Amino acid sequence: MEHFLYASQSCFNGAEDNLGIGNDALSYAEFLHTTRDFETAKKLYENVIKGIPENKDYSDPYNLAVGNMVWEDILLAATCALGQLESHMGNFGDAEEILKRALTVTEERFGSHHPNIGIILTCITLMFRHKATIEHSSSLMVQEFDWEGDLPLSFSQRDLVIYEMHVRGFTSHESSKTESPGTYLGVVDKLDHLKVHAQ
Repeated sequence: MEHFLYASQSCFNGAEDNLGIGNDALSYAEFLHTTRDFETAKKLYENVIKGIPENKDYSDPYNLAVGNMVWEDILLAATCALGQLESHMGNFGDAEEILKRALTVTEERFGSHHPNIGIILTCITLMFRHKATIEHSSSLMVQEFDWEGDLPLSFSQRDLVIYEMHVRGFTSHESSKTESPGTYLGVVDKLDHLKVHAQ
């Protein structure tokens, strides 16, 4: 692994001070992020984000950056990477702010069903998972619900009768004679009927 890192580092030798704002800077920042040089990676990610022209014509397919990445893709990658880096540094508030801002901008630009929304939501999810791991957090549902010693029922498999049914279809007809046809309550009304036929 060390040989691989050394070989990879040699690709960037001499370029540290001459990196632009495009894919080259993003690639080097990702390398530094991976090798845990978080401070330098953070500076590069921020430079990439600041260097993207705000009024760039993103609709022009010929408007490509180094490495054939469109500027908007570089911006998204750098922003998500910066959010993840802040998370890896334990700066969860900053990470959340960066990623939520990226989500808002992307939704405004492309709509809520664009694939980039999924990328950002994945980054937010990973950030919260990392935060929960670091803080030894648990699910809110587990914290809020007290089972009060209740345990699962322990029936043997051979004593079980398993029904598969469509709830609405089972009780919606007038012949079912339930008080709440087509509902779960309607099925509850029929439990005695099911029990008799299961024996």
